[in-house]
Amino acid sequence: YDTTLAGSVEAQNSVDLGFRQGGRIAQVLVNEGDRVTRGQALARTDPTQQEQALRVAQAALDSAMASYRQVSLAHERAQAMLQHGVGTRAALDNAAQALSSAEGALTRARTAQSQAQRALDDTVIRAPLDALVTARTAEPGQIVVAAQPVISLAATDALEAVFETPDMPLLDNAIGVPVSITGMDATVPDMLAIIDEVSPLVDPQTGAVTVRAHIEDAPQDVALLGAAIRA
Repeated sequence: YDTTLAGSVEAQNSVDLGFRQGGRIAQVLVNEGDRVTRGQALARTDPTQQEQALRVAQAALDSAMASYRQVSLAHERAQAMLQHGVGTRAALDNAAQALSSAEGALTRARTAQSQAQRALDDTVIRAPLDALVTARTAEPGQIVVAAQPVISLAATDALEAVFETPDMPLLDNAIGVPVSITGMDATVPDMLAIIDEVSPLVDPQTGAVTVRAHIEDAPQDVALLGAAIRA
């Protein structure tokens, strides 16, 4: 038999985003309700310290590369001189040792430059997916710690209908059952969903069971998150 449920549309996938390193927020570039695309900048901390560190690391890398080129040429000359009988094995060994040392220094400089670049990149929060901004919990000038939530996103490509309903025998075999959805607002179109989760526990405070249904045909051009629905 059929029954009618009331609920709302929620995102199946949501994420809270924060900075990997703490700092003072310089900009928050989005507001609640904005749609964002993957890779879009959402917020920034003051990058002054990281920019300075990157300049120092880049200068060290440039110096290490120049030293490596000089030592590499010296090693090539030592090889050529030994082949022509005008050099010594000891000179070549010394040149090889200097080349190995220069290679190590170059590797360390590249690693330091890469780390400095990542630290600068980490002053920007970017959207990991196309999504809707559901919360903005920090403002410019605020000091935040690493991983403190600043922006909350909800993916718009996977939506579900969520209902709170009294426990009933009908729910025992509800997984996989299709439900027809009608919006309580005229802007919400009729949709089809498939029940994919029924909470095994009854909420002791409300006496209700949570039922979730994946919406099969959610349109992308309609703001559905949070919409009140019947099913």
